[in-house]
Amino acid sequence: MKGVNRAKTQSLILREKGVVSQPRPFFSSHEQGFTLIELIIVILLIGILSGVGGVRFFSDIGYRQRGAADDVASALRYAQKLAISSGCAVQVSIDGVANTYRLNQLSVDCTTGNFTREVFHPGTSATEYSNTIDAEVGLTSSVSPITFDARGVVTEGADVTVTVGSRNVEVIAATGLVQ
Repeated sequence: MKGVNRAKTQSLILREKGVVSQPRPFFSSHEQGFTLIELIIVILLIGILSGVGGVRFFSDIGYRQRGAADDVASALRYAQKLAISSGCAVQVSIDGVANTYRLNQLSVDCTTGNFTREVFHPGTSATEYSNTIDAEVGLTSSVSPITFDARGVVTEGADVTVTVGSRNVEVIAATGLVQ
């Protein structure tokens, strides 16, 4: 017992002389956390790193391919429906080099002439229904131009595959179904 009391006495003497400090609470009154400036700097650094590094990990090419494929499919469906409703053939010209497509009708009447009359775009009120697909996405077709007759079927007689990036849009020749 004497050894324990002696150790306690020695530690009390050392504390009184200032050699051993008193145990402090976990947080003292002036150490209550981070300052607002420190938090802002950390948030800014995280934002900058995620902005620079995040772009390298995520690519939007899949979204752009899907959007372009949906756009081409909508144009083909519109061409088919317009041919049926107007009784006039509608031609969809696809240029794989320029990544463009355009809808035209016969110039003179529904039976003669060239496909030079522009088709009105119902969604944008433009006088021509055409669009350019992003070059990074790409656009090709197994048949170009694609012509829908007044019954809505493809006049070329074979099913058509339009490739937009890695996605395919199929046109069934016998029915004109776009899928």
